[in-house]
Amino acid sequence: MHICIEGCAHGDLDMIYEELRIYEEQTQKKVDLLICCGDFQATRNKEDLACMAVPKKYLEMGGFYKYYTGLQVAPILTLFIGGNHEASNHLQELSYGGWCAPNIYYLGNAGVININGLKIAGVSGIYRHYNYRKGHYECPPYDDNTMRSVYAMRNLEVFRLRQLKPLTIDIMVSHDWPQKIWEHGDRTKRFGKVEGLLRKKPDFKADMDSGKLGNPPCWDLLTKLKPKYWYSAHMHCRFEAKVFHEEADAATDFVALDKCILGRHFLEFVEIGEPVERNEDGTAKLTMEYDPEWLTVLSLTNKFLNCTTSDTKLPYEPSQNQSRANEQRWKFSPTEEEVQAVLKKFNNDLTIKHNFKQTVNGYDPEWDGGNFNNLKMPDPSINIQTVEFCDKLGIDDPLLIVSNLNNVKVHVPNYTISDQEAFKDCNIVSDKQATATKKPQLSLPKPINNDEIDLDDLDDDIEDSEALKSTKSPQVKAEIRQEEKIEVQSELEEPTKVEEKVNIEEPAAKKFKRRNQDLYAATDE
Repeated sequence: MHICIEGCAHGDLDMIYEELRIYEEQTQKKVDLLICCGDFQATRNKEDLACMAVPKKYLEMGGFYKYYTGLQVAPILTLFIGGNHEASNHLQELSYGGWCAPNIYYLGNAGVININGLKIAGVSGIYRHYNYRKGHYECPPYDDNTMRSVYAMRNLEVFRLRQLKPLTIDIMVSHDWPQKIWEHGDRTKRFGKVEGLLRKKPDFKADMDSGKLGNPPCWDLLTKLKPKYWYSAHMHCRFEAKVFHEEADAATDFVALDKCILGRHFLEFVEIGEPVERNEDGTAKLTMEYDPEWLTVLSLTNKFLNCTTSDTKLPYEPSQNQSRANEQRWKFSPTEEEVQAVLKKFNNDLTIKHNFKQTVNGYDPEWDGGNFNNLKMPDPSINIQTVEFCDKLGIDDPLLIVSNLNNVKVHVPNYTISDQEAFKDCNIVSDKQATATKKPQLSLPKPINNDEIDLDDLDDDIEDSEALKSTKSPQVKAEIRQEEKIEVQSELEEPTKVEEKVNIEEPAAKKFKRRNQDLYAATDE
């Protein structure tokens, strides 16, 4: 299979697909699959823009809405993970993954799927030590804090990925770089030398010396899962490394990719697996399936789902001198019997069906115009894909739980209301109740303070000034450059351990009347 991996997309799908077309024309090779490493910016409308944690001057609709509304169709199957510049309200609809548009699939907070026998895994978000152990407590409409915490990686997703068998993943993608990856630069490659990296990014030196460059949980996953390939983005530069796993006589090839700007190294091509057959129209014949091991892990660990600001309590491996009389299960790598039980729920058919449907109105340039000064925060919207997936597997939708906990009205499109039991006692507003015949005037009750941004929001450095759109005036460009120099307080404190040694106690559960739903409202210690 001929696969293209792309770095930070930043909404420029038209450019990415055009570059693929040029590549195919020049090489006479067909690309079968595109994988994007975050900052995808799947913005469907103006309300999605209001949920992006970026300075106001960077707000642009991008091109995704055209693929969402059907004005254009992605010419190639596209997978992506989330970064820190996302329409988080959109992605929260699909916590376990799903179609964001025809032929464009999101892997979820973390996800594993199989395409023509290749096992592809991904984890969304970036590492923040002060959000890492918390539950998925954020819910639109966001405030200034939750808008930035919602895209933080959580320990539950890392714990779930750690249950997978090592040496089985062909391609792993993350937005952050794994923490120690710079120590393994592949000096046989043009972009594998640390000296060259520091010439490009001299500010990395201090974080390298202190061990703070990169994502600790991702490094833990890399050394535990030992995938064949690992791709990342976020840092807006290319870097190549090779991590040897001597005990397993294997290695992981790592490539970090740049942002989507012409002349930058934001694409990587790899051939892996068997050649792909093609349809009469030249498109690849791809079989896309859920991974049975991953489905079973989700099912087994659903009881740990936490939608509060309290720490998520996860089991840990007991020490040798610890009493095992009342030992709880701490390892959730599935047994064959557990996998078969999940396969039975899916009637032994793991095919990922193309069941995309719009949940909100898409952007209309003629109606909405290009004024993004006053934006309205939306209520959360339930997605039929997540409803069907959770009901079939017997797990819970985090967005539905946190909406109930916060007493926030949930928008439920008409096509999901047929399953009344799934939404019993939920505070919902259907399409039929939203009777407005014209689009409302968009306004924001509480303005977003775009000056309160942290290091993760300042990844468009001075050297990227040539990427500013030509539509921006010289005055705005100058303001952006000044904004990039703003002093911010570093969040990079001493990284905390990935493995958590917390005794699991059964907390008092708050029940909601929805089938297959157990809530574990952990209390702060």
